[in-house]
Amino acid sequence: MVKRKELMKRLRNAAKDRGLEFTETEGANHTRVWVGEAYTTVPRHSEIDDLLAKKIMKQIGE
Repeated sequence: MVKRKELMKRLRNAAKDRGLEFTETEGANHTRVWVGEAYTTVPRHSEIDDLLAKKIMKQIGE
């Protein structure tokens, strides 16, 4: 299990490393995240399953 805070940090760092803009918007149950033009959603659970975390990172091109 990955802490949500750690996953968000990974997403920010991925954007920074690639020189892309990082944008997040809070929705009702998820946080919408853009890394450049890539888009994904992150659930608001305190811990996120490792497989889901990998899929989220893959969606933004990591």
